[in-house]
This record gives sequence, structure tokens and C-alpha cells, in this order.
Amino acid sequence: MKRGWTFATAFFAATTGMFVGWSIVTDRAAALQSARDRTQSLARMIVAHGDTAVNEADKIIKSVEDDVRAWDFTDPVAGRAIHQKMRSLLTGDGHISSAWVVDAEGMNRIDTWGYPSRKVSSYSRGYFQKHKGGHRELLVGGDSQIGTVSGKERFTVSRGQFDGEGNLNSIIVVGIFSDAFNTLYQEVATWPGARAGFYTMNGELLARLKNVPRASPQFIAKLKQNAQTLAFGTAEIDDVTGPRVVSWQRSFDHPDLLASSSQIISVALADWRKRSAATAAVGLVAISLFGLLAWTSLRAGEARQAARLNEMAVREVHHRVKNALQLMVSMIGLRMSHLGDPRTRAELEEVSAKIRAIADVQDLLQSANTLDVVDPGALLGRLCAQLQKGYDGRIIYRGEAGHAINAVTATSLAIIVNELVTNAMKHGHGVIEVECDIARQSIDLTVSDNGPGLPENFDVNGNERFGLRIAKTMADSIGARLTASNGASRGATFRLELHEALAGPA
Repeated sequence: MKRGWTFATAFFAATTGMFVGWSIVTDRAAALQSARDRTQSLARMIVAHGDTAVNEADKIIKSVEDDVRAWDFTDPVAGRAIHQKMRSLLTGDGHISSAWVVDAEGMNRIDTWGYPSRKVSSYSRGYFQKHKGGHRELLVGGDSQIGTVSGKERFTVSRGQFDGEGNLNSIIVVGIFSDAFNTLYQEVATWPGARAGFYTMNGELLARLKNVPRASPQFIAKLKQNAQTLAFGTAEIDDVTGPRVVSWQRSFDHPDLLASSSQIISVALADWRKRSAATAAVGLVAISLFGLLAWTSLRAGEARQAARLNEMAVREVHHRVKNALQLMVSMIGLRMSHLGDPRTRAELEEVSAKIRAIADVQDLLQSANTLDVVDPGALLGRLCAQLQKGYDGRIIYRGEAGHAINAVTATSLAIIVNELVTNAMKHGHGVIEVECDIARQSIDLTVSDNGPGLPENFDVNGNERFGLRIAKTMADSIGARLTASNGASRGATFRLELHEALAGPA
């Protein structure tokens, strides 16, 4: 049994441990996948939003580029017409900040803020330097300086115009507010540790989520490397704040633009760690409870086995005691057969009856369902039947079976009844009635005969008869009250009252 429970406990612990481990690993993978899904969705949204803004800016540039190409910067009428046309093309959605035209020296010639325009130099701006260097295609670039007129962060969309010899003639520029992107990112990137950004493939920052620290140069370099290999994807990239789950998406319309969204892995796994701790605790409790159950069952089994062995030993003791008592009765009977003195024979017969009474108790204990209690009704009925064998008259027993008293009390009760019935057999004649009334945790026992009755001034406590002294002594030992009286017509009645004697149904 011990080996079986040990194997069962080990198997349960191993199975539970594997299940808990599998659950934790699976849950971690699901938590990371959820982070990937979030960042991928945001990256696609960022690039779609950026494409929309850049395409709107490109429409403005294309709408006025012929007019700008034909303008010689001196005709105020043509300049105002270009100014009004650019203003009419502003979408008013909060993304486009303004549009302006600069000449080959970087000087502002027309803008949507007013006409005539303020004289502002764009010579130091990144877009001017790139177009001055010969860049002819649409250019989207970051700007580390805030707008001169608006005073806000922005990035620019621009296209240069060149003469037949390749010299820069003018640049049409549209500014896009970075804050418009930040507002959108804050509305959708609500999970802890989120970061979002819109970049060029050269690593220039166009817009970003501003309530978190900027990405480190090492992070941007690794992001560019991944984006050059794959147009979109997800990876884990180290940053100064710790490893991050990063998703990127290159622009469909403008391959030089890149959107990125990320989350710190430790933050993404914060809830998972709590769940894992709870899962591990539940698993540990389950293993502990099963181990406790196994230990309890094992000890209970050992206790039951020990109880069975003890019960067998006790039953064997009762059996041997009964056999020894029966042997004593037989030896007394043999001795009586060689005695001629009637008085001696009577005394030995009385002793033999007492021994048989004790033997009957031992026999009942041996065959009872429990070893420490005896059914008094069954015991007294058997005792009266045994006494009937040596009596010419009748012994009538009336008693209720199905109750239980402890074995010590039962032995004393059997000896008392044996003495009282034997006494009635000596001094009475005819019918002896033994009645045992069991009710409310008490025993009310009477032994009556139809003999001459008790002498005057009879006292149970001071009687010199040996049998009655034994009965009184036994009654006192179990806390019972023994009284005697004469019947209404004739005969003697002995009454035994015993309270709080029952152990319950037998």
C-alpha cells in the first residue's frame, strides 16, 4: 500500500507539474502574441495615416507646381494667385500646417500664412540642403527645428524644381504637424509601455508618441536593418528600457517611409507573471493536498490494519478466557461428582454458576460486532436460559435487546443477576421472573419469585449471605442501587437501578 501511494503521489506531482509548466509556457506565448498583434495593428494604422497625410501634401504640390514654374518671383498678381490657390487646397483637418515656396537661395517667397509673405530663410533646413544637392523626387523629411511661423514641431513634404541645366530654381514645401500624429497615437496606443513612431528609412523621426522616452540610436539602427530586409514584421529588439516587442511596416505608397510600434516585454508579461504565480500556487496546493490525502490514507490504512490485528488479538483473549472459565466449570463438575457432602456440592455449584456467568460475557464479547460493548438484553436472556437447565421450576425473562453497555458493566450485571436468580432458586419455588426495562440511558432490572418472601427487618446492605454480598458489592462498583422488598401477595423482589449506562444501539 505504501509503495502504491508513493507512486500515485509521484505520478500526480509529475503530471500536475507538467500541466502547470505547459500552462505557464502556453500563457506566456499567448501574452507575447497578443503584444505582437497589438503592435502590428498599430504599425499598419500609423503607416496608413502617414500615407494619407503625405499624399494630401503631394496633391497640393502637384496642383501648384506648374504655376510656380511659370512665375518669375516678381509678378505680385501671379504670386497672390498662387498663395490663394495653396490656401484653398489646405484640407483643414489639422494635419497640414501650411505650404510655402522658397527660391534657389532658400528665401521664402510665398506661403499660406499671408501675402506678401514674411521674409524667412530656409537655407539651414534639411529639405533645402537635399534639394540644393540635386534631389528631384518627392522628399519626406524630418525637421529638428520647429516651424518659424507656427512654432510647432512638424515634418515636411517637398519637391524641387530645376532649370534645363539642372540648377535649382525653387522648392514647393508642405508642412505636416507632428502633434496631429501624437494625438492619434495616444488614442490607440493605450497599453502600458507602448511606443509608436513614423520614420524615414534613413532614420529621421517624422512623428512619435510623446509621452514615452525616445528610441535610442541603436534601436533605430536595428529597426532600419530589419525593415530593409522585410517590408513588415515583428521582432524583439533591445533598447535602453529593456527588450521590446517591435512591429514595423514600410509604406505602400512611399517605400522610404516606415512605421513602428513596440512594447516593453517585461511590461507585456506583467499580467502573465501574476497569472503564472497564481497557477503555480494552485498547482503546489493541489500537489500538497494530494500528498496530504495520500499520507492520511496511508496512515488510516495502517491504523485500520493495526486495529484489525488488535481486534483479532482481543477476540483471541476473550476466546481463551472463555475456554479457561469453561475448563474451570468442568473441573468443578468433576470434583462435585466425587463429593458426598450435599452442602459442599451446593457451594461448588454456586461457584460454578458464577464462573459460567462470566464465561457467557466473554463469549458474547468474542462474537459481538464491537469488542468493548455488550447487549445487556441478549446477555441476560442467555444467562437465564443457562440457569434454567439446573432448575425444576420456570425462569421467565422479559427484556429488550438492541442496546449496548460497556463490557465491565455487563460482567458485573451478569454476576448480579446470577446471584439474585440463584438466591431465588434456593429460597423460592415455581416461577422466577427476570425483567429488564431499558429506557432513556438507564436500566431498571427486577428479579422476583413466588416464595415465602423476605424476613422482617431484611436489609440488603447488612445481609450475611455470601451471594447477596457479592451482588451488593458488584452493584456498588458500577454505581447501581440494589433494593429488596416483598411482593404484594407473596415472594421477594430485588430491584437494580442503573443510570447513564447505555452506550447506544448495539
